[in-house]
Amino acid sequence: MTRAALLLCTLAAVLAATPARAVESWNSQCLAPLRQAKEDWTRLATPQARDAAAREIRLAEQSYRRGKDADCKARVERIQAMMR
Repeated sequence: MTRAALLLCTLAAVLAATPARAVESWNSQCLAPLRQAKEDWTRLATPQARDAAAREIRLAEQSYRRGKDADCKARVERIQAMMR
């Protein structure tokens, strides 16, 4: 019983000391175009273009999750340019 209490106290202390992670912004300007790009990228003609678009989508999603909205927007613009 004492070990369990000690473990819980230790866990609480570690969680309290851990810095907060970036919170996803559901109001992001990047989210809607990113979702549309995820739906459209499979229509690209060549496998190389599809691979490049898939890579950019993955990186844009990572930027979005980290709260880097400007980077996400830039990547979405690159994806949209690939699809033209």
